[in-house]
Amino acid sequence: MKHIQPTRILISKYCDEHDIDESSLDLLLEELRPIVEKHGFELSGTESYSLALEKFSICKCESCEQLFMNREENPAGFDKNYAPEVFESFIYDGGVHEGKKLCELCLPHSHRWGHSS
Repeated sequence: MKHIQPTRILISKYCDEHDIDESSLDLLLEELRPIVEKHGFELSGTESYSLALEKFSICKCESCEQLFMNREENPAGFDKNYAPEVFESFIYDGGVHEGKKLCELCLPHSHRWGHSS
């Protein structure tokens, strides 16, 4: 029985709203294709989105540098009309603890936005 193994690799690039450059993504994919195929995978397609960090209070965790949404500044979370669900898979929740901005994994479990599992 044949199987397919879909694999998602998330990459990101910081840029100003006027510097969004789709051609650099095309060049990157061109370079990645032979590497991906060398390991038996197929580059099936891509999706690219732009997300305004300030709009959603997104910043880097001061402990692990993971991107997270500061839910104390944006308790409602993502605006579903503006942000595709893909962002939820790599932008964590988080908040402030003892003056440090921390993602849900670095916050204490007892914190409102701390990871509870």
